[in-house]
Amino acid sequence: MGDPQQARKQFDEVQRRMDEDGVPMDFTIFTAHYHCLGEYYLQIGEIAQARRSAIQLRDYVAPAPDHNHLAQACGLLARIAFAAVTGTRLGFNCLGRWRLSTMPIFLLPLGEFYRGATEIFMKIGETGEAIKSQNRLAMVLRTLAQNFEPDHRLHHSLLNALTMRTARWDLTI
Repeated sequence: MGDPQQARKQFDEVQRRMDEDGVPMDFTIFTAHYHCLGEYYLQIGEIAQARRSAIQLRDYVAPAPDHNHLAQACGLLARIAFAAVTGTRLGFNCLGRWRLSTMPIFLLPLGEFYRGATEIFMKIGETGEAIKSQNRLAMVLRTLAQNFEPDHRLHHSLLNALTMRTARWDLTI
């Protein structure tokens, strides 16, 4: 979304097609649309609109069996809350109940949560908190990797993701 004006035109066109043409959105398009809309509003500083889009996304994806989209919605809510400076616990409360889980189905959203937290803390200059979040992300990725044989490509992929994310922020874990 390097060009907010162009992005806005695309969002308006999607909405027009839904309203005028009665074109329904399937799950994948709906989730992408509202996630991008929330990111757009966050980028241009319209926090209330960003929050509405993220909440709409969260509520829509919550019943889905795959919690990946829910993790992304909660991560977006967390970044919106930080941007708003008020209600900073909003996004974090979404995933609080999963914090202690080691079940693989919950580890992916939990990893996404810690990735987002690391990014937020780095952006606001809280390096110590970013390191804590990065360490928690490392624990999640290592736990996920243990679900695969050492020579399995997903085992390697998860450990490589850990290395890449650590290098991205130049954090030591």
